[in-house]
Amino acid sequence: MPTAESLAPPPGDPAQPYDYIHLNSVALDADNTLLVSARNTQAVYKIARDTGEVVWRLGGNNSDFTMGPGAPFVMQHDARPLPGGTLSIFDNGVPQPSGAGSRAIVLRLDEAAHTSEVVREHTSPNALLAANQGNAQFLPSGHAFVSWGNQAWITEFSRAGNVLFNAAYGPGLDTYRAFRFEWDATPPEAPVTAVRQRPDGGMTVYASWNGATRVARWRVLTGPSHDRLAVAREADRTGFETAVAVSRQPYAAVHALDGHGAVLGSSVVARAGD
Repeated sequence: MPTAESLAPPPGDPAQPYDYIHLNSVALDADNTLLVSARNTQAVYKIARDTGEVVWRLGGNNSDFTMGPGAPFVMQHDARPLPGGTLSIFDNGVPQPSGAGSRAIVLRLDEAAHTSEVVREHTSPNALLAANQGNAQFLPSGHAFVSWGNQAWITEFSRAGNVLFNAAYGPGLDTYRAFRFEWDATPPEAPVTAVRQRPDGGMTVYASWNGATRVARWRVLTGPSHDRLAVAREADRTGFETAVAVSRQPYAAVHALDGHGAVLGSSVVARAGD
């Protein structure tokens, strides 16, 4: 792309590098072209992979599309192709009038008529304006998961635009991008158990396994010695730590079970306190 398309002023010192385009995302489209976002031209480019030819420009000062109401974007990040001739963009919106925040948008492009229109838009419930960074992930469920870049917030929206989740990182932190995926993990460490005697003569066995995602139930084993344990009870997992009441025995251990009853991991044997 020629430097004339840049909306970033060249440096005063000609010896300094000129970041005239500032690419911040590249995505492979279904027709084997590349969808490229360039912050400093404030445009998205469709580029043929085999020739490097620019098929079209969306936005910027040389757009091939007529931008419909609300379709123009500013200093954008993370252009991604979506089904049905649409694409998503995180519109940083900098600079904008005071009070106008960043947003995640979905644009429908008519490549024959060279028009673009907004078909979906999500703005921060905190009216955040992300000066840099940020992304929008549109999930198979129809939800949208948005990172507000240097503002260090993340938000999940329903398809209808309702806020389902809204959280901030700690002070001094930010995030270039954030993503939501199903997490499946089996930690290398064994499950942990602790035992507490109860005044009624029984005892409570506490079972946990930090980071494990497949645990559905806990099997508690108790017995008179370290090597003489029998199943005392099974109980559904109730959270990070599951408490299971059993009859008092000197020793106890737990097995973590998946939804089919298979053993995923076993704790070391714990001695019950007096």
